[in-house]
Amino acid sequence: MSELKTQKLNVLTLPLTGIQLIEASAGTGKTWTLAALYVRLILGHGWSGESLMPPQILVMTFTEAATAELRDRIRERLAQAAQFFRGQPHLADDFLQDLQANLGTDLNVQHAERLEQAAQWMDEAAIYTIHSWSSRMLRQHAFDSQSLFDQKRLDDAPALKLKLVKNYWREYVYPLEVKQLGALKDLGGTPEALLKNIQSLWQKFEKSPGGFPEASHDPDPKALVLAWSDWQDRVLQLEAQARQLLLNNMPHALDQLNKALENDLNRNHYRVNKHAYFLRHLSDWASGEEADMDALSKFTFEKLKAGLRGGANPIDNAHGVWTAIGQWMAERQSEPEVGVHLLHHAALKVGRAYLQQKRSLASFDFSDLLQRLHAALHAPSSRLPQIVRAQFPVAMVDEFQDTDPWQYESLSRIYGAANVPIQDADNSEHAVNAEQDHASAFLMIGDPKQAIYSFRGADLPTYLNARHAAQAIWTLTENFRSSQAVVNAVNHLFETADKPFGEVPFEPVQTPTPAKAESLRLANGQKLPALTVWHLATDKPLSGKQYSEDMAQICATQMVSLLNQGIAQPGDMAVLVRDGQEAKKIRQALAQRGVRSVYLSDRESVYASREALDLACILEAVLQARNAKLLRAALTTRTLCLSLPEIEQVFRAEEAWDIWVERFNAWHATWRGQGFLPMLYKIVHEQDIGRRMQAEGDTAERRLTNLLHLGELLQSASLQLQGESALLRFLTDQLADPQAQGESAQMRLETDAELVQVITFHKAKGLQYPLVFLPFVSNFREDKDDSLRSAEERLQEDIRLLYVAFTRAQQALWIGVAKRQGDFKSKETQAQSALSVLLQRKSADDLPEKLQAWAVCDDIEVIQAPEANAQLFEPSSAVNLEAATAARSPSRALPHAGWTASFSALTRKLSESKWQATDSGLAREERWLDSQIDNPVANASDLLVAEGASFAKTEQVPFNYFPAGSAYGTLLHDIFEWQLKEGWPLLQNEADLSAEVKIRWQGWWQTQADSLQLLPEDRALCLQLIRQCAASEFTQLGSDQHCFSLSELNSFNAWPEMGFTFKTHGVSTSHIDQLISHALHPGQARPQLQAQQLNGLLTGFMDIVLEHQGRYYVLDYKSNKLPDYSPDSITASMLSHRYDVQYTLYILAVHRLLKSRLKHYSYEQHMGGALYLYLRGIDQMGQGLYANKPPLSLIEALDDAFKAPQFVIAQEGVA
Repeated sequence: MSELKTQKLNVLTLPLTGIQLIEASAGTGKTWTLAALYVRLILGHGWSGESLMPPQILVMTFTEAATAELRDRIRERLAQAAQFFRGQPHLADDFLQDLQANLGTDLNVQHAERLEQAAQWMDEAAIYTIHSWSSRMLRQHAFDSQSLFDQKRLDDAPALKLKLVKNYWREYVYPLEVKQLGALKDLGGTPEALLKNIQSLWQKFEKSPGGFPEASHDPDPKALVLAWSDWQDRVLQLEAQARQLLLNNMPHALDQLNKALENDLNRNHYRVNKHAYFLRHLSDWASGEEADMDALSKFTFEKLKAGLRGGANPIDNAHGVWTAIGQWMAERQSEPEVGVHLLHHAALKVGRAYLQQKRSLASFDFSDLLQRLHAALHAPSSRLPQIVRAQFPVAMVDEFQDTDPWQYESLSRIYGAANVPIQDADNSEHAVNAEQDHASAFLMIGDPKQAIYSFRGADLPTYLNARHAAQAIWTLTENFRSSQAVVNAVNHLFETADKPFGEVPFEPVQTPTPAKAESLRLANGQKLPALTVWHLATDKPLSGKQYSEDMAQICATQMVSLLNQGIAQPGDMAVLVRDGQEAKKIRQALAQRGVRSVYLSDRESVYASREALDLACILEAVLQARNAKLLRAALTTRTLCLSLPEIEQVFRAEEAWDIWVERFNAWHATWRGQGFLPMLYKIVHEQDIGRRMQAEGDTAERRLTNLLHLGELLQSASLQLQGESALLRFLTDQLADPQAQGESAQMRLETDAELVQVITFHKAKGLQYPLVFLPFVSNFREDKDDSLRSAEERLQEDIRLLYVAFTRAQQALWIGVAKRQGDFKSKETQAQSALSVLLQRKSADDLPEKLQAWAVCDDIEVIQAPEANAQLFEPSSAVNLEAATAARSPSRALPHAGWTASFSALTRKLSESKWQATDSGLAREERWLDSQIDNPVANASDLLVAEGASFAKTEQVPFNYFPAGSAYGTLLHDIFEWQLKEGWPLLQNEADLSAEVKIRWQGWWQTQADSLQLLPEDRALCLQLIRQCAASEFTQLGSDQHCFSLSELNSFNAWPEMGFTFKTHGVSTSHIDQLISHALHPGQARPQLQAQQLNGLLTGFMDIVLEHQGRYYVLDYKSNKLPDYSPDSITASMLSHRYDVQYTLYILAVHRLLKSRLKHYSYEQHMGGALYLYLRGIDQMGQGLYANKPPLSLIEALDDAFKAPQFVIAQEGVA
């Protein structure tokens, strides 16, 4: 087809029929043109078919953001036009005035009403992305497209692909012999590596409608592996023959070679310092050592002859040894190229299996939408093209340069085949109104010079095919973005280049009069050049790293100079970069000079940020504040912003530690009571995290934005999850796969303040900035070997990227150029960088000469790159900030149909207690919560004692000198658990212990003691306390029982940390309190339980459940420090802390368990009761032991109260 000439577009006279192509250069008003055409279609101006409304005019683009922008712009244009036709001429532009002149004024009211109706209907306008439209067509026309009505999007396509690759691996790799595995080296060593290696081939098959070829044409992997195996056998045979031949003739061959090395061979190839190695290696290789291929390749007969010096004696072939080595080497070089074919086979097999799996699952991914619609439209006798054309008589495709073969062939099938009749199910043809059937239009709007998305599947050759198929090509020639000087400069850059856009001609544009933007001027009115080229002249080409670092400093220096002169404000400036690394360099350089910036192209997931990891640490500690390890990790996170002295103070001072423990518990209470986000806000405000982050550096806004973004995401997720632990697991899953949440989790812009904007070339497309800086335009990046595009295609796209970058500027543009390493390869004249191609460079040294071709333009100034300096930005005036208001505290409470809490929640929510229960029921947390109330008692009056009881006047108890507090109580519990598990090594002679046990105990004990910074005397006292408690014999178990010792406990008769769960329905804590108080120590004072109704799960963990002489006991260690350890004092402590409630619930749990496990269970016979060992009183009268067995009537009454006898779950059974 002959090349069509382009015509200047008049939006009022563009034919609204057939296939029309509009090529709109950057800044020429493409969106304005599309909205104007939409107005014409609504009013029927130039349209020959039936009247149209928004649901009938198909508008397509390539991103959700672009569809939203188009919808708003069109709605705004329709409303403006309606007001104009209502008689408001001040809203008119030339287009509307000319349109009214063409339509006449008689129907102004009707036109206004129609435009208003269309504007109100825009929410239902057919404005879609290509994928969403394809999905909609497949669903709406399921019969005609032969699609399923109900299909779901494939949630985890990568996992399915990997599963299929593993299936392929099992089928084709597992059966191979070991010696054949070398044929698979190109496939990769694992299924994961194979999947990565076939991705590019897979994309090639999916990229165009050709799809996967027929299976009959697939390579035969067995034949390929067999061919490789035969080659390998030949290589091994030839190597064995060469080895044997050298071994048989070793003395003669090496002697002749030694002489040749000394006298005849070129020493540049056979260096003297290598002679000994050569001879030794040949000898070793002949004897069976592995070959050094680089060394042996020098000793083929051909290489030896070629290496002779002039006039040297000929080489003695030594009975054919050197020829044999040459034959072996030659065979090695002839390895069959099976890798490419095997990869091809894997891609085909796995690709087809993937398609089949998606069909079986009735699922789809994005590529399927386009492919399935394409197949439905091209099916024999398909009615779908005519049906879709009747539904959407007009289609306008924006950004058409980013199309691909699937999209274009589908649309051309619909709008390029208007004469195909529609047939009914009986194959009888029904007449379709000819005028309506022919009244269709396909308007393609784009700019091939901005086709920069090949990585998304955009295919420029497809656009060029569409260009040839168009009935007319129209161009927009006026730039409404930039000043005339900037337009002149950019025109000059591309006009002087040699066909920079291939077969698409570059047509210079002009600005309207006057231009929409003015040139940049100094304070004295002097006009600055539209384009300034900084030439960083060097003798040798610069590495990419050096060029980027130098140019970042130069650019930042010049930006500061402009700012300090008052020529511009930071918000007027944009720096365009290729990637995040370049962005990091320029942002660092700006930050060093006091200029704040924002990176607009960060597409990383917020779950991949440091704040996400920190938040996970903090949440773990919130859930388990009793866990010292987790709490330390949380306190040292960067997000909490504690200074080193503050952290040291917390770790050293018990009081400070306990304050933080209570703080984390309070945060947990807020989480449970009000939700996750209120808790996070509370943390941020209580810890003044915003101010602390600001004091730590210029990344404060980024960090705080990430933290609050994570809060919103987790709050949303919490609505779908059950409980705090489930939300923590969700966060942990996101940390493992940060990209799984898609766009919603992409990092947000941290500020909308007037800062310097740093943005990638791709992201900048469609945007504009007063001042644009391109400091790194000489950089380039060659594609990897497995890329689907050629080097020439890569260069062409890089040139288009430069065009996009150069056309973002409104007033002025600065670029930094230099000679770059790798731009010109040895003896080649083809440049690798787009800038050098644009300059038509032919060698590494012609950059200054070629830049002069740019300098001839009056609006371009080429100068030597200025020196960088460290001058700081000096803002002209302070920024006005509104006075900060106090943060509001959330007050709402979450409705709870039920809860899951530890029984400690009952005993700690005492009406007269300061303790708040915020535990989650974990074993170590239960222990830690106990240790929180195992605190020092200042004097006896703090205990609630029975009337008439008194405390013995005693000397200070020896073990009371051991430090008290939650951390030390937890330590004692941990030691007992460790000793029981290991068989009480502390009670054994050191000589009898195995070295392995001694090493483990010493390492464990040293770590625990060091973490609490125990003094030597405290360490000794602690171990003495443990030994005495473990060795003591207790006689308080009743007259019918023998005494027992802790040292008798082992894994067969003791079960530490046994857990239980009760299901509760409206259980009253007041009723529980009344039952226990009347049955245990009646008449003695104790605080009341807080009145509440229990609904949900009540959980707990018992220190030890033990069996002794056929009876079962619950043993609990207490580290409380009492004035003395008389029976009255211990009983008072038990009641003050409501341990009576605690051990009664323990006994109830064991009672329920034994009823379900023992065939002839009897409470009186098998239940021993509760033992509470006050460790510090072990050397006092009574040994600090409290023993009691609740009456059966109390246990049965509680059992009835809970009304859930089957909901006891033992974590470690008695079995």
